[in-house]
Amino acid sequence: MKFSWFAIVSAALVTCAQAVHLTNPTVGEATDVVWTVEPTDNETTTLWISLGPADNAFSVVQAWHIPDARAGQLSTVIDANIAPGPDYALRVFEIRPDIFDWVREFSGSFELNAPATA
Repeated sequence: MKFSWFAIVSAALVTCAQAVHLTNPTVGEATDVVWTVEPTDNETTTLWISLGPADNAFSVVQAWHIPDARAGQLSTVIDANIAPGPDYALRVFEIRPDIFDWVREFSGSFELNAPATA
């Protein structure tokens, strides 16, 4: 069986592109945003991570500025005013002077859960 370089690279990109995630995707509760630390990341590698509808990259319901990408995660709380539901996504943008901000990672679609009721 013969594989093309295109197929191998495409599979690798899909795998890498879904690394960013929330450890607890529940509205109003503590969570960690976790992303992939790249070998080229250094003290000046700045990220902007957005949470919003999976089908609209320009609609953002919460965002985080990461001044040093080497951290690999950020502890935060998902805003309690965000509506729980399916089809949310995280996008990691690398802020670079040599290129317009580009999506470095994408979580794929996931559900934001409502907090448990007592």
